[in-house]
Amino acid sequence: MFRFRGHFYNWYDTRDLRPLDPQYVSSVDSGNLAGHLIALANACEAAIATPLTDERRRAGIEDSVALVREAIDEHHGPRDVVDSTLAAFAAGLWGAGKKAPAWPALEQLAGDLAASVRGQSVAGSSENPAALWAEASLETVRSHIRDVSVAPPSIVERLTAVRGRGPEEPWPS
Repeated sequence: MFRFRGHFYNWYDTRDLRPLDPQYVSSVDSGNLAGHLIALANACEAAIATPLTDERRRAGIEDSVALVREAIDEHHGPRDVVDSTLAAFAAGLWGAGKKAPAWPALEQLAGDLAASVRGQSVAGSSENPAALWAEASLETVRSHIRDVSVAPPSIVERLTAVRGRGPEEPWPS
């Protein structure tokens, strides 16, 4: 990409990477770019070091399910059907122990959870926060399914190729 005294121009044509008019350099935008590139580099390093089946990732899904429970408690929503669905979801999420959960089955359980709270009305409100959090749980599970559909070794290979060094080599200072 063309630069001015080492700095990137503000706009580029995405097809041929030529600078677009008016050509100028913005120190603010250059700083934003640098900050985002540092954050991206750190995220790539973390992706190499952290397996996709890490327990913390499941804990994040569990957080959204806890928010479903909290919303039901706060708004005095019906619990009988939801409790059994929540229990089934928790068993699907953590029942495998340290092994990765059966993601397609977990997606079905998250869908069941969303369906069980979707039609429930909340006393004195036109909104249903439990349904919003249940839908978020379902979308989170779907996101994890997309993440694990790429084999972790290929992710490490791709990130290693991007950074141009072996996984044991530190970043240059």
